[in-house]
Amino acid sequence: MQGLQGTFGPATIPVSTDTLGSGDTIIATDNGKTVVITGGLTIANVFNPGENVVVYNDSAAQQTLTQGAGVTLRLAGTSQTGNRFLQQRGLATVLCVKTGEYAISGAGVT
Repeated sequence: MQGLQGTFGPATIPVSTDTLGSGDTIIATDNGKTVVITGGLTIANVFNPGENVVVYNDSAAQQTLTQGAGVTLRLAGTSQTGNRFLQQRGLATVLCVKTGEYAISGAGVT
């Protein structure tokens, strides 16, 4: 079911019904959704510029967001690239800013 439409699209961000565990990878159909993790997650090169995913860590432990093959994962507002960590109950937005380049920001992202 789709939420109300905002000026530029949905006013809600659908939450995936699957909780991802360790070793999972984002897929193209995760675009525009919230994925819930309880283990690490690989950020794969599956999005086009402007596509995004919200990641919620639904565990009591820090989880690793791994920079996948062909991806540059940048911590927004810094020059840092590479794997990131999402603290317990943290929330991250991952945005494809250009082909193969993703920016990540959010509460509990290091």
